[in-house]
Amino acid sequence: MNAEDFFYFIFLNYQLFLFLSFIFIVCIYYAYRDLVGNFLDPFHFTYTFTFGSAYAVVFLLYIFNYITFFYLFLIAANGFVFFVSFKYFTTVFSNSNLSNSLIYRMSLTCARAELYILACILITYCIFAIVYLSKFNSTLFYTSRFEANRGLGLLVRIMDFLRYFLTALFAIYAVRRKKGLFLTYIIAAVSISLVGSFLSGAKIALLSHIYVALLAVYIAENKIIRINCKNIFYGIIITCFISVFVFFTLNKFSIALGYTQPMYFTDYPVEFELLIKRIIANADKYYLSLPNELLDNIIINNPLPIFLNSVFGSSFMGYFYDINFSNVDVGRQIWLLWFPNDSISRGPTNHFDLSGYVYFGYWGGLIFTIFLAIVLSKINSFKIFTHNLNSFYVAFIVTLYIRSLAILLTPSVGISNISDSLLFIFFIWFISSILKLVKK
Repeated sequence: MNAEDFFYFIFLNYQLFLFLSFIFIVCIYYAYRDLVGNFLDPFHFTYTFTFGSAYAVVFLLYIFNYITFFYLFLIAANGFVFFVSFKYFTTVFSNSNLSNSLIYRMSLTCARAELYILACILITYCIFAIVYLSKFNSTLFYTSRFEANRGLGLLVRIMDFLRYFLTALFAIYAVRRKKGLFLTYIIAAVSISLVGSFLSGAKIALLSHIYVALLAVYIAENKIIRINCKNIFYGIIITCFISVFVFFTLNKFSIALGYTQPMYFTDYPVEFELLIKRIIANADKYYLSLPNELLDNIIINNPLPIFLNSVFGSSFMGYFYDINFSNVDVGRQIWLLWFPNDSISRGPTNHFDLSGYVYFGYWGGLIFTIFLAIVLSKINSFKIFTHNLNSFYVAFIVTLYIRSLAILLTPSVGISNISDSLLFIFFIWFISSILKLVKK
């Protein structure tokens, strides 16, 4: 079953797909709500919505005999093991005194040189943004942002951390009315979000920034977003901004791909069709690999270099391994099964269940899932006890948390994001320590 066959199949059964998606999303939401928070937590978009709609596709494929029971059980077993492990270790880690953690002690040092560090980060981000705009391949930007960013990986990784960190910090400043500059900080947070989202090229980038701001406000001040006329108005404004941004990006993608006429919804704009296909594409790694047992054709004997490549970069790892790192990712391998001659770096993400199975086999994959649950539950526990702490600590935790969620979608990238975030936190602390000595 190729992508086009699947889309014709899913649109033919779209009512059942929507029903199953609703059931899975609701079940996952209530299973994790007490562990991570309500629907404003980005976990629910990354996992609840993405995996809920993807699980609906897997179950639909099984009902119509496109995949075997083994694959259905594989996906279900990993999901169950992740939930049990995440629940258990979140409880364990939450019982420790996280206010004495190393990150908190480092944030105290940063807070003493707050204005200098903020200025340094802002200047750094602006310089990096200018360098990025002068170097990246604008021709490939709307076709594949990964291909457009080739050779700029380190720069992009630094900018990703900084844009989330600045958005969180300005949101905290605004809610705490720091020096009475509420509107100024709101404008700063919105500006960073818009610029960062555009440079990222990801279709959900702006939504991620909104999640960062809301999460930062919540865990900094324990302010719950209540449903009233004012917040409904703000919600409508935010929704309009997101819609304009998403449809603008989809329009550019449709032009770049030559996809200018709708193929399935003939009465709707092509951008709407692309949006629907993008939601269904949450399961692209499943419908491209599970039918006809194609997943078992992917063999990766040594996954360690792949994870190290995400952390250190392909240029550095190329000195030690004679591997084409642009093609060894599980998602990329799935894509190449269907499009072996495609030289553009693109393909589906490889969810933790498929990654674990390909890398380590069935039982090894379950152990890998437990490991990922431990890592994510530890980071999740940090955000539970951050109320009324200093702004830098909250911004650190929010940035680390939202970037760590990628571990569910592409484990190697998630591990890279975590290591990057911890490294940047240490670097900011180091600069703060130097400034402290200079002031003395």
